[in-house]
Amino acid sequence: MGKYWKSLFIVLVVLCVGVLVPVAVISYNNNQEQPQWLMVIKAAQGEFQESTGGDYTLTLTGVEPDLLAFTDRPERQAQRWYTTKFLNDWADEFNTDPPNAVIRGGNGETAITINDPEVSGDTVTFTATPLPGQTVPTDTINQPTLLIDDVAYRQICGIMKFPVTDGVATRQQECGIMKSPVTP
Repeated sequence: MGKYWKSLFIVLVVLCVGVLVPVAVISYNNNQEQPQWLMVIKAAQGEFQESTGGDYTLTLTGVEPDLLAFTDRPERQAQRWYTTKFLNDWADEFNTDPPNAVIRGGNGETAITINDPEVSGDTVTFTATPLPGQTVPTDTINQPTLLIDDVAYRQICGIMKFPVTDGVATRQQECGIMKSPVTP
């Protein structure tokens, strides 16, 4: 009978370790602060149209099919992502808190918040609100660059959060967000 209890004890220990260790690892990963991503979107032209209540419609035409995504320190990662996929997932990320952005081109730059992107081919429109003290350009902006700040991007593919650990590039490619790692 002693051998039976010893075997049962070993089986219980193995089961407990097999269940508790993965739960602890998942809990640890979920409690880790997500890296903050910055996005750089380039276009051929941009233009602001006054809308309602101090808002504007920002239209970017000739938007490049991929964007540069990079993280702040200490992660220091850089990747190329599909622009359309990122913008189509916008509501999941920025539901109630639109990000700050800077549009630069021509002879200056303007700090704004952007929201509600609509994609049609290589044209993207945003609702844009200038930050206090900022004025939007009235002329067409040639070769604008849009820098979107502080994105704790969590692309959902099942229940996966990005980035997680090694193998992130493979998982992001499987979910359709990442085009390729940036290489020197």
